[in-house]
Amino acid sequence: MPQIFVFWTVFALLANLAFSKLCGELNIPLPLESCESTFCSCYCLNHTHAYVAYYGEFGYELILHLPYAYYLQHEGWVVKSFGPTGTRPLYYFSSEHVEHGSKRFVCGGSPAHSNLHPNLFNFSQWRAPPFSEVYRHLETVYDKPLLMIHNKYTEEWGGPPANFIDASTLNTLLRLLTDRYKVIYVRPGIYKTADIVDDGQIEHMNRHIGALDDISVLKAHPSVSVFQDLLKSTPHTSWNELQMRLHANCRHKISVQGGSSILSSFFPGINLIYAVKGSEMFDKQYDFRWYPRLGNATTVPVHTYKLLISAAQELFL
Repeated sequence: MPQIFVFWTVFALLANLAFSKLCGELNIPLPLESCESTFCSCYCLNHTHAYVAYYGEFGYELILHLPYAYYLQHEGWVVKSFGPTGTRPLYYFSSEHVEHGSKRFVCGGSPAHSNLHPNLFNFSQWRAPPFSEVYRHLETVYDKPLLMIHNKYTEEWGGPPANFIDASTLNTLLRLLTDRYKVIYVRPGIYKTADIVDDGQIEHMNRHIGALDDISVLKAHPSVSVFQDLLKSTPHTSWNELQMRLHANCRHKISVQGGSSILSSFFPGINLIYAVKGSEMFDKQYDFRWYPRLGNATTVPVHTYKLLISAAQELFL
């Protein structure tokens, strides 16, 4: 036990040194009133400007860091932001957003918020950006209402995949929904490529490629569009921007625990969330109950495939 404590203490010190160095590399003009860094972030403020940088997990960015940066902008600071490749659409309100690097790190917390769960959460310096208003324009017009299905298949917390929709359940959902909806299917890594910024999951995805045979299911439902195919047809649009434009025009969503359930909640409509593992599950009421604060979505968490199918029938048909 003492050795483990020493290891994590040293690890935390080295990590904070690294990201304190990040703060020093932002070329922030002096003087500053405050400058704080966490494991994966840096926040420096003077009386007019706020300089924010974040290189942690996508879910934590959406729930903790992005609303804090938007809060600063709303309160009158001129925000300059820094982040990995593909994050510019998230910080549309920033006076300047600098994309640097293509790596995320597993961490959480911010100067204003150290935990994303409601019994430890502080909303006093938190404001969700109105993505549904900003990204409501979508060039493609569909002849049916949109329904987005998010999925993932990756190691979770050092173990096997848990929060994923299996092929059989996916097939059942598509049989139920494709007549009424234009279904768009989103799963990072479906074509065995790293199509999102790596936060350590790409390597874990590749260990399990082929175990989730969703491509065969999709071939049986040719009306379904794979998100990566849509992205190829809009080469000047980034992954996050296209996701948000689709979500802004979609009122019916199925997501899984993690970043997709959070992003989906920034947009009005129904967000049916499949979740069987995660700290959200510690509370039998689920922490998902406060997700509507993100964008007035109606969130419905379920924890079995049977409940997922029955909820989809009840909510979407």
